[in-house]
Amino acid sequence: DLVRCSLQIDDILHTENFNPKTHISLGLVDGRNIWINNFEDSLKIIDKITTKIPADKLWIATSCSLLHVPYDLNSEKNIQPDIKQWLAFAQQKLEEVVAIKHLASADNNDFVYLFEE
Repeated sequence: DLVRCSLQIDDILHTENFNPKTHISLGLVDGRNIWINNFEDSLKIIDKITTKIPADKLWIATSCSLLHVPYDLNSEKNIQPDIKQWLAFAQQKLEEVVAIKHLASADNNDFVYLFEE
């Protein structure tokens, strides 16, 4: 869970038992609340980790089960658009996982492409 404590990855990377061949799941998308991901922060964490672990050993994930958030923001019709733009429910959080993986492996940050409907 790198949402609650992103510094814990430092402990893992600097332990004497650390093996760079190990696969690590990075809980970068918050499964405990309804707010959108801070992609810039997520990508900074990935950049820091890829200095020690090859990108093909990293799994992008949610910080926990998505049972704590509603299912799909698109089902909500009574939320004001200026507030809705800051929200992400379970369906959108899964899209965020995919977007982070794409952005981490892309040469450019094409957010428009990722979130077109």
